[in-house]
Amino acid sequence: MAVRQYLGGAPEIAQVVTVAITANDVATSYRITMNAKIVSTSGNAGGTDSTAADLQAALAASEIPEFAEVAWTVASSTITGTAKTKGKPFTATANAKCIVSVS
Repeated sequence: MAVRQYLGGAPEIAQVVTVAITANDVATSYRITMNAKIVSTSGNAGGTDSTAADLQAALAASEIPEFAEVAWTVASSTITGTAKTKGKPFTATANAKCIVSVS
């Protein structure tokens, strides 16, 4: 029987996480958590797109190391986080009214 060996030859890829703001409420704090550290913003009266833009700006401006290791972009009501270092994984979670997807 053949013995399988891991050669580790696959190219490293950058992890990508998307956060979709699914509902907007000015009384809600929209937050992303990484390693028990939080970046947040309040809901924007302009709707989900404006709230997503505010949260993305807060994430991109964060000096917390976990958040600084990720490039944060926004399109409409969806924020995308892409690891700046290929092959270095991260875990991000969001509160209610946000859906997180990892690819």
